[in-house]
Amino acid sequence: MLQTAKTIASDSRKVQEAKPKRVRSTVRLMSEETDILDGEVRVFRTKHSGDVWQMRMYVPEEKKYIRLSLRTRDKDAALKLAKNEYIKFSAKIQSGEKVFSLSAEDFRDRYIEYVNTLVADDQISKGRAGNIRTYTKHYMDFVGSTTKIQNIPSKKFQEYHAFCRKKLSTITMTVVVNESITIKQMYKWGINEGYLPPTYVPDFGKIKVRKNEVRRESFTVKDYMALVNVGKTWFSKVPKDHPNREEEIYYRRSIQDFILRLY
Repeated sequence: MLQTAKTIASDSRKVQEAKPKRVRSTVRLMSEETDILDGEVRVFRTKHSGDVWQMRMYVPEEKKYIRLSLRTRDKDAALKLAKNEYIKFSAKIQSGEKVFSLSAEDFRDRYIEYVNTLVADDQISKGRAGNIRTYTKHYMDFVGSTTKIQNIPSKKFQEYHAFCRKKLSTITMTVVVNESITIKQMYKWGINEGYLPPTYVPDFGKIKVRKNEVRRESFTVKDYMALVNVGKTWFSKVPKDHPNREEEIYYRRSIQDFILRLY
């Protein structure tokens, strides 16, 4: 195990030819400390830790220190645990994963920045980007803006359709399905960026869409064309000072989509 840890440390230094000088953060009131793995990890305890050993490891890619309790007062056990933790964290770093989790709000903001680049490159329309902003805002409301994305259980998303129904009782399951697809796409992007482990998939469960979900009377061709013409511009007439403008635009666009599928 020790040899494996040393190999990882050696490989890491080879990859980072011009590794910046490490800035050691100060942990006050250390009563005892030991550096292991050529200084990659410091194992220590403080006067206020109750003799419980802790470890500290610098992550240059994110310019932050990992600091965690090893939950033992036995030094030999602490050194062994610290080496194991180093191997785990090093494996994540080498695979491109982020060690420090983003909040849902930061995650969503970074995804929207990416979506904006797709609009600038004519990969998606401004209307589609607007829908994505609304969908992902609902996501952020659902999980909580300050929640760390790595702390969200995948099965948590099975509660999403109930959350949407509570927020808007008239929402259709077709709309919920569309939102779930967009959220999955955001998470796929997040995995590619290293913000989440490759195995993470939001589990929305089975969202059943009834065949008669959208009931309607028969329309004449004249009625239908009138709806189409109104739908083309209806979303653009939402007042700029509307308190939930993006959300209102989203729902009006959704209605327009339904109208186009009627005939």
